[in-house]
Amino acid sequence: MDTSVDFEQWYRGLYPRLHTTIRIACGSADEADEVVAEAFARASARWTRVRRMPNPDGWTYTVAVNLVRRRGRRRTRERQLALVAGTSTPVSIDTGATLRFTELVAPLPDRMREIVVLRHVADLTEPMIAEVLGISRGTVSSTLRDAHARLADRLRSDEREESP
Repeated sequence: MDTSVDFEQWYRGLYPRLHTTIRIACGSADEADEVVAEAFARASARWTRVRRMPNPDGWTYTVAVNLVRRRGRRRTRERQLALVAGTSTPVSIDTGATLRFTELVAPLPDRMREIVVLRHVADLTEPMIAEVLGISRGTVSSTLRDAHARLADRLRSDEREESP
């Protein structure tokens, strides 16, 4: 990356794509707001080092995805505790413009959904996704292939249900 780029310029360029990606990945605009703010706060605090990285965007995606995962694990623990205590936690529904895509990818396993969102929303390349998630490029490629097959099946099934 060009080390002369200032934080604000970089932030303005990356924010919309990162926010949309995280919003779809986690299914909540409110959670995406918090996660993206935290990821950028961490980047800002380390900006002199981050801007010299070969891929500051990838580093920030990694931070954001890890925050989403951490929150997911915490919610799972909270749900388990709530079940033990005999209570349930409310579920929020995302009603934004990306609702259909969110609905389509929601049933996918977490890792598969993350990879699909990073590829098709964040527009990251397979090598970048591998770097962000800390997995091999081959795993990214095969996971995308499997996800595309599942999504195509789901779309065909939805079309059959809608036709008379």
